[in-house]
Amino acid sequence: MNHGSSHPAPLRARFWELALDRLTRDEWEALCDGCGKCCLNKLEDEETGEIVFTRVACRLLDDETCRCAQYDIRLHI
Repeated sequence: MNHGSSHPAPLRARFWELALDRLTRDEWEALCDGCGKCCLNKLEDEETGEIVFTRVACRLLDDETCRCAQYDIRLHI
């Protein structure tokens, strides 16, 4: 799946084994399996840093397609 640029760069061999901070935008986007988990609101324990997923999704999540309804501009909203 490619939500990124219209002309994605070729993906490196076995890119999924790299640390996340070493991925290109296209490689990062290629990891998406459409689960929608990234769209769930999360809570972080200030003392431990533990992240807990809630059952509340971002208002932009389309619950029929499990995709962001405004994917291309989601980071600017």
